[in-house]
Amino acid sequence: NGCGKTTLLKLITAEETPDSGFVRIGVSTNYVFLPQLVTFDEPELSILDTVRYRLEISEEMARNRLAVWHFKGEEVFKHVKDLSGGEKSRLKLCILMDNDINLLILDEPTNHLDIASRQWMEDAIDKFEGTLIFVSHDRYLINKFANRIWDMDGGKITDFTGNYSDYKKWKMKTDILVMPQVIGKVISNKKTNDDMKTISKNLSNNRSRWNPKKERQIAAKMRDLEKDIGLLEEKIRDIENEMEECASDYKRLQDLMEEKKEITMKLDSCYMEWVEIEG
Repeated sequence: NGCGKTTLLKLITAEETPDSGFVRIGVSTNYVFLPQLVTFDEPELSILDTVRYRLEISEEMARNRLAVWHFKGEEVFKHVKDLSGGEKSRLKLCILMDNDINLLILDEPTNHLDIASRQWMEDAIDKFEGTLIFVSHDRYLINKFANRIWDMDGGKITDFTGNYSDYKKWKMKTDILVMPQVIGKVISNKKTNDDMKTISKNLSNNRSRWNPKKERQIAAKMRDLEKDIGLLEEKIRDIENEMEECASDYKRLQDLMEEKKEITMKLDSCYMEWVEIEG
């Protein structure tokens, strides 16, 4: 926290000016930026009117666009001020996204979202075919979508190709390799025995943490969890599609809602276990 992640995004999007150097955006780059705190100029308006006036389109076109982002039926008449954080993020993306956008920039996109809103956000990211830059502490999200990581620490950026799990393993190995160099430096500076004992203990702890057999077991468990998460998410999507098709069949709709609730609970459990293992 406080290392400049959000500032970096603001520099890229020209919301702030660098003290030195420059930011160059490609001539064919069309981006949208979704900040942590999503606001609207006229929160008293309904969802439908917000989209109509902002994009200057007809009511029918606005409804069709909103339906893609899962705002349907009477929901489109809700006031923007009454929306949850996740719903506001979804509405903002509905307004901003179009076919010409090829760079999506997100600042903590899943922060404080409920499970449903998180799912919509992940679906939107998953369907996006352009380049994605996002700031996040969400290990699951990073692992799912990132194929390149910038770790910001102490005013420096570590550029790593791979997902979060790959980066974590690399980081642990790097820490173990760096520790002997620290010990050698301490010897040359004639530090006290107490200092040596402390550093030797740290080295021992790092080595004990790196257990290849345990790492393989953890990796296998992670793969199983990710497979389960994928299957559960697919089941939820199938249920939601069926719910749309049988909206007038109240009894079937109730059954589907109960089924979705049970699967969502299993999905939450998998998410929790995944995060616990990653931690």
